[in-house]
Amino acid sequence: MLLYRPGYEPPGGTEADRLAELDEAAIGDLLEAHLGSCLPVVGALVRARAEGNPFYVEELIRHLIESGILAPTPDGYTLAREPESDDLPEASSRS
Repeated sequence: MLLYRPGYEPPGGTEADRLAELDEAAIGDLLEAHLGSCLPVVGALVRARAEGNPFYVEELIRHLIESGILAPTPDGYTLAREPESDDLPEASSRS
């Protein structure tokens, strides 16, 4: 299996299987699986930035935790500080 970003041309003879974008419900399921209960502001931020990309959803979740924006609680995570619009890059700026 070869994972690659759009715009990359895989080697000849490679079979491609494109991942579909996640819908709102699927992103919510992924957030809940990683974070437990998820505050609406966090869900909205991740949904807007990930643009349906499941790998980027997970990358954003990891970043929110590692940067201290989210803090663990017995039930999941809570905001340690309010996320700013520039805390996470836009999906279109990924390469």
